[in-house]
Amino acid sequence: MALAGSGPASDEAMAALRAALILNPQNQTANRNLAAMLVQRIHYDEALPYARRAVELSPNHALAHDLLGVVLTFQSKPTEAFAEFEQAVQLNPCDPSLLEHYQATAQERQRRGAVASR
Repeated sequence: MALAGSGPASDEAMAALRAALILNPQNQTANRNLAAMLVQRIHYDEALPYARRAVELSPNHALAHDLLGVVLTFQSKPTEAFAEFEQAVQLNPCDPSLLEHYQATAQERQRRGAVASR
């Protein structure tokens, strides 16, 4: 995720992204970056609509799907998260971070399935 941290500079960046979205709600990059900053601040519920909007605006953007998967993971929605990570990997199979998220989620799903079948 491109934007990080907290503090005055981060607060200013978030305010700028929010202002950009008031002017142009169709700005995929602003939606995605605001969602990423909110995730880093552990504001998952607030990040979700921005992450979903980023995917809606650019359905072929692998990083948007990955970010939505991260948000859904933190919201304890592993099935939805897995679908987003899977889509991200299909769009960009050479990105190691996308593969890492996909594999971690797949392993967790497999582990949960094994526990549930006991």
